[in-house]
Amino acid sequence: MPTMSSSPIATSSSGVDSAMRSMSAAAHDLAKASARDGKSARVDQAESKGGDAKSKAKPEDRPPAHVDEKLVELMRAKHAAKANLKAIKMEERMVGKLVDKHA
Repeated sequence: MPTMSSSPIATSSSGVDSAMRSMSAAAHDLAKASARDGKSARVDQAESKGGDAKSKAKPEDRPPAHVDEKLVELMRAKHAAKANLKAIKMEERMVGKLVDKHA
């Protein structure tokens, strides 16, 4: 039986969390794009032993990225979050059908 840390729901949940952090970092950079002293933020992502994604937003000492790049990052993160949410919904449906079948 899979452990909670390696379940599809746990993996997708960490994917949603990572996407939300990426959206937050991109939104931060877009908000700071007009400021002279604005700093960019970067999200570092890594896979843990259980297969979950871990992420952390870090400020960077470089000029803000071009607005177009941050808009693309925002859209990419939005689509990643949607894909992971759909995976969670599918897992819940499959578990529900199994429970109904064996009840």
